[in-house]
Amino acid sequence: MVTGLLWSPWFIVALAQVKGVAGLQEADIGRGPLSFALKTIYAHYSFALGETILPWNLVALLGGIAFLAGWGSGLAVLISRSDSLAVWTGSFSFLSMGLSAGLTSSIITGVPFIAFANHILFAFPPFLLWLAAGISALRQRAFRWFTLGLLLASHVAGVLNYFTGREFHNPIYAVPTRDIVAQLAKETEPDDIVLAATDIGIDFYASRTSDWIAPILDTSDPQTVERLQDALPPRIWLFIFGRDRTREVTSTALQNFINDHCTLVEARGYVEQDSLLRSLKEWLFRRPAYQYKLSLYVYECPGGP
Repeated sequence: MVTGLLWSPWFIVALAQVKGVAGLQEADIGRGPLSFALKTIYAHYSFALGETILPWNLVALLGGIAFLAGWGSGLAVLISRSDSLAVWTGSFSFLSMGLSAGLTSSIITGVPFIAFANHILFAFPPFLLWLAAGISALRQRAFRWFTLGLLLASHVAGVLNYFTGREFHNPIYAVPTRDIVAQLAKETEPDDIVLAATDIGIDFYASRTSDWIAPILDTSDPQTVERLQDALPPRIWLFIFGRDRTREVTSTALQNFINDHCTLVEARGYVEQDSLLRSLKEWLFRRPAYQYKLSLYVYECPGGP
């Protein structure tokens, strides 16, 4: 009861967070037992090894083996109840992970499994404490240090990948949007129009670039098509984010209008996705996976001014 009273002021914050994802369109494999399984498995991987090292990286394979050793030992401690801290942290972690995965696989289905761990970061600290208790419970001291060393090595590799922009599971954070906008400011003309969803960040950096001159329209705004119909520009610069969800950000009407009135003259890609990861996504989602996290398509429109 005391815990509930202390937590109650945060209910408004939690409600706002739920509303932020409750209205999203259903993600790929966002519902059902497979969604539940993928989210819980990926949350374990994210918490144990991070999200900037691919599973087939040799360091990640060794780190994964070490994690399984600590996970199994922690589960044994949890079942035997030989460590009160491990029981508390383990119970909280698994209960939080299970309830959240169940909620986002049944009622709130807009969270893709690749982003699930980011939505339950409150369970991360107790999960690490429980894992540490499991590693501490390993019988041989040398094996404990070896297990911990492999886990630390995988995290060091992940941090290095982070700062070099490699092996991002969700490479949205590796897209050099500021540099792209700076280059685009040199290439665009005042009569051109740039089309981009707001979450790509083109408008954010353009507003902070002194020599930016081209107008930017939101691809998800229905009025964008009407504006193009009223005044077709000589060139259109269309940005498309590669997404691990089915949510439409570039409307079909907008894409059809551009295809009917303009000619594609150039395509650029930024942050190429790992080929094996792309193949796995195509097998899992049963649809083509994006090659680049951000793609830019340049169209020339003969009917423009």
